[in-house]
Amino acid sequence: MTADVLATGAVDEDGGHDATVVDAVRRHAAEFPHRTALRWVAFPGGDPVVTEVDYAGLDRAARRLGAWLQARCAPGDRVLLAHGEGLDAAVAYLGCLYAGVAPLHPALPRRSRVPQSAGLVAALRDADVALVLTDGARRQRAVEVLAEGGLGHLPCVVTDGVVVDGMPADGPALADHRAWTPPPLRPDSPAFLQYTSGSTDDPKGVTVTHGGLAHNARSIIGLARGHRGETFCGWLPLHHDMGLVGQLLTPLYGGGTTVMMAPTDFVRHPVRWLELIGRYGAGYTAAPNFALDLCCLRVDAGRAATLDLSSLLVLLAGAEPLDAATLARFTERFAPAGLRPDAVKPAYGLAESTLMVTATPRARAYRTATVDARGLQRHRFEPLADADPRADADADARADAGPRADADAVPVTLVSCGPAQGMRVAVVDPQTRRLLPEGQVGEVWVAGPSLAAGYWRRPDVTRETFRAVTADGDGPWLRTGDLGALHDAELYVTGRLKEVLVVHGRTLYPYDAERSLAALHPSFDGLGSAVFSVPGRGEEVVAVQELRPAAVDRDELPGLARAVAEELGRGLGLAVNVVLVAAGSIRRTTSGKVQRLAMREDFVAGRLRPVGEHLSAAVRERHRRDPGGPGGADGTEDPA
Repeated sequence: MTADVLATGAVDEDGGHDATVVDAVRRHAAEFPHRTALRWVAFPGGDPVVTEVDYAGLDRAARRLGAWLQARCAPGDRVLLAHGEGLDAAVAYLGCLYAGVAPLHPALPRRSRVPQSAGLVAALRDADVALVLTDGARRQRAVEVLAEGGLGHLPCVVTDGVVVDGMPADGPALADHRAWTPPPLRPDSPAFLQYTSGSTDDPKGVTVTHGGLAHNARSIIGLARGHRGETFCGWLPLHHDMGLVGQLLTPLYGGGTTVMMAPTDFVRHPVRWLELIGRYGAGYTAAPNFALDLCCLRVDAGRAATLDLSSLLVLLAGAEPLDAATLARFTERFAPAGLRPDAVKPAYGLAESTLMVTATPRARAYRTATVDARGLQRHRFEPLADADPRADADADARADAGPRADADAVPVTLVSCGPAQGMRVAVVDPQTRRLLPEGQVGEVWVAGPSLAAGYWRRPDVTRETFRAVTADGDGPWLRTGDLGALHDAELYVTGRLKEVLVVHGRTLYPYDAERSLAALHPSFDGLGSAVFSVPGRGEEVVAVQELRPAAVDRDELPGLARAVAEELGRGLGLAVNVVLVAAGSIRRTTSGKVQRLAMREDFVAGRLRPVGEHLSAAVRERHRRDPGGPGGADGTEDPA
């Protein structure tokens, strides 16, 4: 591959495809009406309780709700879905697509989460929603949030029971399914609004189109055998784009069966997810990095050996930075359960591209590359001599590229997100907009049929983000804001453009520091961290790390903060401020990405609640109203 050639990929086609999810489900209902479409597994008393609907019933329920919506909304109107998890939530989503309206399904915040409530109300105002669909358990909370935001006039309708033909919802009776008429859908018609959760910016409504959704679904199906009708299994919520597109809409498009469980059931008992994969012979699933970590932590080798993961063709791993050590632990732990080494497929995607952009292709294990961290600071992707120790079939050929050996290098192992899948990917200098060759780090740009139409009612931001043109006039491209490099025609993501730190003239990637931080004490294991810079003596690095306070004596916390600052500082070659917080304090997007800029704002505003910290005198003086602070006398000293 020459230096400036873009990474490309193709979607498997089977001679024809449905233009929309609605067309696909209607066809499936006619061709195999009694095939199970959705299966919901709950664990109210520990034992599984299963409810399900076949394609005929799903189509009938979607037409009932769709006809009711068509009598009250115009095509393209926005509708808020304020459901919990379960079949009713899935059917409500599909009913909106049948009606030709654009649903949005943000997470409904708990009563105590005022900032999240404000964000939800802002999204509702931005989307100008026509009405709200919810379930009986959440209607009261939805009404409260609407009233708090001055939107109490919006109708809030309960749709419980719509899956059962002839059962009216708890509210206005739904229409007869025969009253439904096919909506005038085009490939560029809005399918739904996916409000980005703002890892580096204010949330914006991404307008996902019916054409982009269908193309992305075909790309995901093509990762394995390309066969339609596979069983998907997962626990991700529908407000998560991987849960919505990868776990619900893709299998419905392909005529498959999707087995779903609640996220809370997964977190309490991760093994239940793995048990369901075996019980139903699932071929596809998806999970972020933390979920794989949690499985390794909570499912021991003996229990793992009793599972059956032999049916699994694709475990799409993404949504947050992927850790090579986590992937290696997971594949090793569950190999005795029949997990294929080529089933774990690291991927890269974003809401602005519906979901998936790149992924490890079929019948091949994922790759890693060990590079020099100092090279990354110079925007160079420089593989070391021992890169990718898990040799795959073409490792010898790739070795001819001549990875360099350097005894003084600082090695860091990165996970490949694979080549593009039906899309084009380029790495571009964000200042000059010049295409960069392989081996150079720049901004990741994306083009292709899966791209969304833009940001809802934000023409200026849409033009800047979705209509980018390279220095030589090629375009339009989507500017992702992510940093990465191409190596052997595969994408390696190294960070976020807005989160890169420049301290004393050095470029630092927060994720590298966070990964090092996680290994410094057992009480940090499996928990989150956020690294950013703040004004002090110039710019200074602050590392916020979650821990389990019960695992450390309170009197030892200041000393632990200082020891961590010294060790991390030695590894980075500069002074570091450390703040220890309780588990659950790190702010994340709905897809699990750390909101580093929001954490920085919380630190500067004094909103964090440290259980121990070690700060330089300059940072403490500038950012602490109480000079003593939780770190005591130790906190007034300069970090090592």
